[in-house]
Amino acid sequence: MYLLVLLASLLLSHFTVSALNVSSTELVEQLFLDFSVEEISLNNTDGFAIVEPWASEYLNAIRDGRFGDAVWARYHIAGDVHSRTGLIEGTNLTVLESIREDALGYRSGDQDLYAEAVELYEKTNRTDGHKNIIRMLKKIGDQDIDEVQAELNKRTTWSIKCSTN
Repeated sequence: MYLLVLLASLLLSHFTVSALNVSSTELVEQLFLDFSVEEISLNNTDGFAIVEPWASEYLNAIRDGRFGDAVWARYHIAGDVHSRTGLIEGTNLTVLESIREDALGYRSGDQDLYAEAVELYEKTNRTDGHKNIIRMLKKIGDQDIDEVQAELNKRTTWSIKCSTN
């Protein structure tokens, strides 16, 4: 199966990703979709583990322009989400909570880059199975930056207090 995915991906690597008109060597966007199609296809992720079926789902979702599905797959791609609890290994966060926490940090850290990502995500394919992620990212993008920073500070304080007990 992996060989078939690899072969198909190699054949497509000289073409563009159809739904986006983006080269397979370029990032769709750098905040949440931080691996190119080629990096995942060739398993060239500088030691970062990738597992199936999430690698294929990431590639297919990007190619189809299903950005919520692509982000969801990206957060599962290392295989470190516990199937019973839904928590990411080494954290006390679900995938959705982790995406939200990252989104707050990205929104606070680079408002323009975050706005560009949300603008792209709003063009998600109607068949996207994780439109809730797109809505959440947009909602964070619409928040006043002071609110975002306050929520981020509250989360940091809570995290520090919990980890010292």
